[in-house]
Amino acid sequence: LLSDEELDVLVAAASQASVLVETAQSAANWARSQTALTELLAVSSRLLESSSVDDVLNVVCTGIQSALGFDKVVIQLRDPATGDFPSVAGTGWQPGDAVLETPTTAADLDRLLDPEFEIEGCFLLPYEEGARRCSAASVSYSSQLNGAGPNAWNRHWLLVPLRETDGSLVGVVWA
Repeated sequence: LLSDEELDVLVAAASQASVLVETAQSAANWARSQTALTELLAVSSRLLESSSVDDVLNVVCTGIQSALGFDKVVIQLRDPATGDFPSVAGTGWQPGDAVLETPTTAADLDRLLDPEFEIEGCFLLPYEEGARRCSAASVSYSSQLNGAGPNAWNRHWLLVPLRETDGSLVGVVWA
């Protein structure tokens, strides 16, 4: 059995350890944020140097990949002739991969961009929910790098809509 004084010392040590862990986590989060901001600033400067729309879109994809740590990123823009959203830039896939060749339909995007899954202007859906809302043709990729635990990435779908000033959807970034 521990005495009251020993228990007080144990509680104080545990409290101090908790503060140290929180401090270390905050420092790690700050370092990640600084790295991401530095990379995004570098992307901004490269955008000004780009000579074509294709170059800009590729710079955006690689910037998202490196700054935010995503393995694969693709941008799809609305094709005015069909209304579908074919891939126009991507990184992390081999050229000719089915993901890059498969457009997403406007109807599928309408079902995916549900306010229920909106977080800060982005849409994060569990894989099963995303797959349920899409036609089979639009479900051509499943995330390979997944975590464990209640807040871990597990084949989630992350979409960032690209909108005109009037709110109309012109494209989407998938990460």
